[in-house]
Amino acid sequence: MAGKAIGVKLDAGSVAGDLAALGSDVAARQAKLERMLSDETIRRARAWAARIGRQQSRAADTLRPQPRGAGAVLPASPAWNVGAEFGSNRYRQFPRWRGSGSGAGYFLFPALGEVNMIKQSAELVAKMVREFNAG
Repeated sequence: MAGKAIGVKLDAGSVAGDLAALGSDVAARQAKLERMLSDETIRRARAWAARIGRQQSRAADTLRPQPRGAGAVLPASPAWNVGAEFGSNRYRQFPRWRGSGSGAGYFLFPALGEVNMIKQSAELVAKMVREFNAG
């Protein structure tokens, strides 16, 4: 059963906008920032998965960086990847489904929350630098 991959993207645009003031090669800097955020998301998701169990670890091993932008893609194939991340109330081989709100997911979504906090911290630092440089 083939399905769509679960892609989650972080918006690194505002941080990249701040990088524009620092150099002329903004596109390269933004791409580097997005790749760093993607890699960090995958690293943290794999750490979350390792704490949960073998099924989640195997699913996390299939994570790959978002093709464009920051984030990660969890392929829907093998089909159990989705169950390993979101759980199920129907199929008992997966953990319980947690819903679709802020508490959704077992490894990728918690990792995205952590990386989003890092991104927000970077935005705050960039804002402070701009204000300091403005005088």
